[in-house]
Amino acid sequence: MLKKTEKLLKLIKDAKNILVTSHIEPDYDAASSVLAIYWILKTLKKQDVTMVLEDDHPLRNDFIEGSDLIEKRDLDKDLHKYDLIFLLDANTKSRFSRNKLDFNRNQKIVKIDHHATRTDIKTTLDFAFPEEPSTCEIIFEIFNDSVDFSATIAKALLTGIVDDTKNFSIRGVEKFTLHAAYTLIERGANVAEISEFIKQYDRSILDAVKEILNNLNFDKQYQYAFSYLPRDVYNELKITDLKMDKIMDHVTDFLLGFKGYRWGFLVRPKGEKGTKVSMRSRYKAQNVRLLAEHMHGGGHDEAAGATFEDISDPYEALAITRKKIGEFLG
Repeated sequence: MLKKTEKLLKLIKDAKNILVTSHIEPDYDAASSVLAIYWILKTLKKQDVTMVLEDDHPLRNDFIEGSDLIEKRDLDKDLHKYDLIFLLDANTKSRFSRNKLDFNRNQKIVKIDHHATRTDIKTTLDFAFPEEPSTCEIIFEIFNDSVDFSATIAKALLTGIVDDTKNFSIRGVEKFTLHAAYTLIERGANVAEISEFIKQYDRSILDAVKEILNNLNFDKQYQYAFSYLPRDVYNELKITDLKMDKIMDHVTDFLLGFKGYRWGFLVRPKGEKGTKVSMRSRYKAQNVRLLAEHMHGGGHDEAAGATFEDISDPYEALAITRKKIGEFLG
């Protein structure tokens, strides 16, 4: 890690125009990673730094300074003007943009990520550690010895760690994660404040959770829980991708908490024509990443997903998913 970090610091020093980005439908780890790298680069005296995400993100400027500076636009616009690009929390081009991405051969590409799926991106430096529970923790490990983290950087990094580890409760959380959290708290971050911000919800989220719990069911053969959110309810409540992240956080304990059922999935609409399957698992219960890959998706061993682009009815997608599970486990 030390030699790669030294190379990275050299790339940063030589760069004149830097782009920092993360995946479409960004969660807290994605958006927080972007902000953390931005402020780290500013600490290293870099002036021309641009943050871009193609979708809305879950952070606010009154929570983490600089979140209002993140541009929402197509990533391929003016892509070639940047000589150094940070790609965070994902590892395939289709996860970063809905458009075709063509990087210039002279551009330096740095990828920092904790997903296990194969990459199609040729990088200059690749900090890929799928055993780590969050990208923010990797960023902490890369820069902790070379950058004096401000309270803003500490807050951004700890926000990503807290959310992606589900309050330090998932596999992969070990002493290194807790050491990072301890250090970031010393630098000014507050776990209670972050947890309260992440857990906030509005009436539409509450009504969606009630609908999902009402549709909760269990497969006795393979011992998993499952539910779905109907499209009419999804549309009526005006559920966005950001709201779906919060909804999934709230229903996961019910999916995985019923005695004897330690993994499961939720099916919900995605856009006007598609559906998405979000899978979750307890530690050593079921590797849902392998199951998602069987359905042409991906993710982590305990949190993964797949998308049906041409199936608009979540109930139909639910039936197909259950059939795929039978094929995979049968």
